[in-house]
Amino acid sequence: MDKEYNILATLRYDPHLAAIEAITPVKGDHLTVTYSTVNDDFALDLKCNGYKWNPELIEHGKEDFTTFQNEFTELNKVTTILQPFSNGPFQDKLITNGGYKDFLLSRFLFVRQHLNRINMALRYFNNHKCKLTLDEFANLLIDTVTKVNRSIGEILSEVKKDEDAQSYKIRILISKEGRIVTEAHPLPSPTFTEKTRPRSCTEYFQHVLLGGFGDSQDNVWDIVKDSQPLRSTTPFTTFKTTNRSHYTFARERMVEMISKYRYPSEDKAHCEIILYNDRNELLEGSISNIAIKRANGWITPPLSSGCLCGIFRYYLLQKGYIQEDNISPNEISVGDTVLIFNGVLGCIKAIVRE
Repeated sequence: MDKEYNILATLRYDPHLAAIEAITPVKGDHLTVTYSTVNDDFALDLKCNGYKWNPELIEHGKEDFTTFQNEFTELNKVTTILQPFSNGPFQDKLITNGGYKDFLLSRFLFVRQHLNRINMALRYFNNHKCKLTLDEFANLLIDTVTKVNRSIGEILSEVKKDEDAQSYKIRILISKEGRIVTEAHPLPSPTFTEKTRPRSCTEYFQHVLLGGFGDSQDNVWDIVKDSQPLRSTTPFTTFKTTNRSHYTFARERMVEMISKYRYPSEDKAHCEIILYNDRNELLEGSISNIAIKRANGWITPPLSSGCLCGIFRYYLLQKGYIQEDNISPNEISVGDTVLIFNGVLGCIKAIVRE
């Protein structure tokens, strides 16, 4: 693997997650904003700041990463009872007298949880910049979006005209020296009919970011099983970095396998590959975490498998939509439906192909 790498974070900026109801000028150039956002049925509790870790665990893990994975798993065990997926109409949560910064930050999916994972990786890899504060992270994200949109004034204008609908994948790279580079890449917009168009931020979250639990077949991916295992006792699967040649090679195998299923002229997007480790345990996808269906609900591999401590994985566990358990690759057959999820795509269905 390459010796030079950056810590990597990718998160979703989505205007549909927070909508301005009113803008009120106050003293000077300040504004207060009343806005609606995803309600508490779907939002994470404020106590859920992300995966639990401590400096001692990090330092110990540098000597013995298998021990780190096992202790990390125990520290993050979730006892939430599995919840049935709700599919009714939901009202938004209304935030009054909020700041414009708070409003914009509500449009980034799981900010605190991403920040926590970044700081854990920074501590593990001993980067020059050992901690990023919430205020620094918020300014970084907002600066990235306002550059894309040119100015806060133009965003406000777009909001007022109901033209502020473009979502972005925000990519953050942090070097060992502490240099931070951010990128914003437009995401495709979901298509709705007049009948299926969400009437609130909460319904949007439910139908788009939790779409894998619904009945719709509009956004179903193809997924294949890898032909060879990945080494799992390495920080480069547990943590998200640009040192990901193991995933790149897996995706090359994926394209070759999916070509047998799709016509040469067909787009090879919306494809994923199921990875397993050298202990013959299900691991994850190349760009996603994964869950399979058992009689007692949806099951995802534990952190001890070596899978990425994914942010959407964390969300689904905290909300009780999935549970952890070891999974054998032999449990998955051609034609099965699995769930794949990450902090940009949300949760979607995938069908296992040959």
